[in-house]
Amino acid sequence: MTPRRTFPALALGVLVLVGAAVPAAPAAGADLSGGLSAEQLWAQNVFGTEISPADAVLDGRGWLAWYPDSHLRAGASGRLVRFLDDPRLDHDYLQGSVEAQWAGGQGRRRLTGGVSGIWRSNTDLYTPYDYRDVSLFASGKLYFTPAFTFQARADLAQRVYPEMSWEDARRVWLSGRLNRSLPTRTSLTLSGRVGWKDYEEAVPDTAGLVGDAPQAALWEVAVQVGQSLSERVGARAWLTYGRLFEATNVARQLTGFENPLLDEFSADGERYGGALKVILPWNCTTELAGEYINLYFPGEPSTRNGTPGPAFIGPDDLLILGQRHDTVTRVKFYADKRITGSSQARKLTLRASAEWTRQESTELYWTWQGWTVGGGLSFEF
Repeated sequence: MTPRRTFPALALGVLVLVGAAVPAAPAAGADLSGGLSAEQLWAQNVFGTEISPADAVLDGRGWLAWYPDSHLRAGASGRLVRFLDDPRLDHDYLQGSVEAQWAGGQGRRRLTGGVSGIWRSNTDLYTPYDYRDVSLFASGKLYFTPAFTFQARADLAQRVYPEMSWEDARRVWLSGRLNRSLPTRTSLTLSGRVGWKDYEEAVPDTAGLVGDAPQAALWEVAVQVGQSLSERVGARAWLTYGRLFEATNVARQLTGFENPLLDEFSADGERYGGALKVILPWNCTTELAGEYINLYFPGEPSTRNGTPGPAFIGPDDLLILGQRHDTVTRVKFYADKRITGSSQARKLTLRASAEWTRQESTELYWTWQGWTVGGGLSFEF
């Protein structure tokens, strides 16, 4: 392993441990909070019928928030992902935001608005998918009672790909969430959202596609039920149902065959899941969760050489495919242990996780299964 690969891991580990050893900040510094985390992941996958080499992945994160007064918040965060066995997949995120909050009606109404930006940088293999993202957001929360709330939010975002201008797009999200807590220690959440995506230009002719810049739109509803079974045991279950009511051309989607950034506007379907959470002694928390996902990739069929139908255009020939349909089964176990110092403002958390995923697809490329196990720690102040 080269020094360039080992330095991020060593630096993050040292920073987290040093941060945990530094005395807690005085009360006067309570307007500043932040943290560091580092997690080492190991993944072993089988794609189609072929076993891939195990990947060692370092996921490092840092965040900082500043509260100059009770109505204003500024924040910044960074993330680096390092594939120690294949540096071509390395990528980083840098995010910043500023938001203001107002409260009224004796605390029963809260309004929040702000702006945020994201910068993603990739190395080698996915360099064309570097992007810059700027968004405006506004949200409001209404307390009918302390146990009955409604929250609405609107987001307007612009994403730009410096090397792939035909992926530049605007996005609009409108969402709402209704939450109710019952005396039976049951929590009910009903949420919904609708979104639109507008590409700024068509895919270039060099990709074999012509036409106007496409659009996409979807709606989604979700229900979640949480139940406290005892003081230390809780369960929750959820169902999400979403549909694209305007979709981009399937062939356009497939030109991004290697694109790791396919978003919600690429597929619709249903998600079913459940989780059991147990709080153990010694500040330990464990959770076992499972989820089953149905994904469909609709869109208007493409036409090339007089042949209609969804298609992936290879370098020398045309491969006709039916509509892509994936099913994903996922099971995850998570555990953490929190260690607090003399001040509750400082917290060190040790984490461990294991996840098994199986994805079956009508397209062999997207059929795979595998394990991911990880361990790490984070420091918050």
